[in-house]
Amino acid sequence: MMEGHPPPPPYSVQDPSPRPPATTAVTGRVSNVQNGTSFVSGAAYFAMRPPTQPKPTSTLPCHIAVLPDTTSADLPMPKPEQILIDRDVTPHDWLAFINHLVPCNLVNQSSNAVQEKLGGKRPVDTAAPASTLSERSRQQDVIAIVQEWNQGFFLPRGVKIIARSEIIPPAQPSSGSRPSVPRPPAESTSRKGSADQKPQLKHRDTGLGKALYRAVEKQEIKTSKVLLEAGADPDARPSWETPAIVLAVKKNNTQLLQMLLEYSPDIDAHATGNGTALHTAVTKGRPEMVKLLLAHGADPNKRPMGTEPPLHKAVSKQYDAIVELLLQQENIRLDDTPPGGTTAMYQAAKKGNIGLVRKLLAVGANVDARPAGVNTAMFEAAKKGNYDICKLLLENGAQVDARTMGGDTALRNVVGKDDLNMIRLLLDHGASISSKACGGETAMEKAVNKGKQDQVELLLQYR
Repeated sequence: MMEGHPPPPPYSVQDPSPRPPATTAVTGRVSNVQNGTSFVSGAAYFAMRPPTQPKPTSTLPCHIAVLPDTTSADLPMPKPEQILIDRDVTPHDWLAFINHLVPCNLVNQSSNAVQEKLGGKRPVDTAAPASTLSERSRQQDVIAIVQEWNQGFFLPRGVKIIARSEIIPPAQPSSGSRPSVPRPPAESTSRKGSADQKPQLKHRDTGLGKALYRAVEKQEIKTSKVLLEAGADPDARPSWETPAIVLAVKKNNTQLLQMLLEYSPDIDAHATGNGTALHTAVTKGRPEMVKLLLAHGADPNKRPMGTEPPLHKAVSKQYDAIVELLLQQENIRLDDTPPGGTTAMYQAAKKGNIGLVRKLLAVGANVDARPAGVNTAMFEAAKKGNYDICKLLLENGAQVDARTMGGDTALRNVVGKDDLNMIRLLLDHGASISSKACGGETAMEKAVNKGKQDQVELLLQYR
């Protein structure tokens, strides 16, 4: 230990497989009398690592499965790691938590996997075989450890660990065998783009899946849960029918949707010509469902052929909360457009929603992006007489003389209207007074023809 530095807390990354004090029992557990269980408390770690930023307004669920044969190598930090890092949970923090949850004395046959996952820093202590521990006690400890870490570390950072812990019954003789209990694999089942690790069944029953589909259709919560736990395939459906997760969104049943997501369905599934669950949630303006689907890895850009992208639709309908959620996605395509349509930036400017314009600019939306034949956002703002949005766009690099298909410019379009301030704004940003529409008149000629002497005098000042 270096002088002047505090010692690492129990089960930290500097000491990934610590040995308990010699005075403890053979199981290596340190008593925690307050909770009625025996485990190594993380209090020392919490004191060393207080939150460094305000608590987020939303709580991110993070699912893990802890089985009798689970090792720390089976519980890597959920991907993408940046989601947790943004909430002040580092890989060091995650490893410290996992080493509290799956201490070295629980691992036996999987020591090589653990050593490889931890970079081979130290051999795993296998002095106490897993068989010496009570499975019921192990379950209680998992619950207690997760509860302590949620309260002391994760929840203040807007993260909640949801652990699934099971006791797997011993194998039965073949003469009187019974079906094995479905359980999630020890390996992480997290979906790309999600911080969740969701339980998956080893075998999915399509026959039960079709029954599940009908239960979802009728919004029968208890029946759906029973079928899922029995191994029903959440993706099974009659031909050409809407997927069950999309059906749950259409019926505005958040409980059903969350239940289905726990069993890792194809989150971007959709019927021919119809939208995904996320696209449907955006269309119907349901931010809580949008948040839930994005947290489980839904593609924020996927849409039915010939329709609006989710971001474009949310901006068009001015669903500010949904726009905010979509803009938080690293892979969101800011300038995506429907066929022959306009950009999200154009829609925000046209609607006069300066808040959405600011949000789009803040994440790097192209201020002048537009399909062929469509006006720029700045042109539309000037045309609508929205001075503040026009000024904001120009200050962020919008082309002041961007032309329409007919060759018109924002200045020429505005001249003739009673909006001297807008004309001055455009001129101050370098608008050309000599440009004109195809076969048409210049801004000066238009001002004269409209009898706008004050505009003529203003234009003359910028010759």
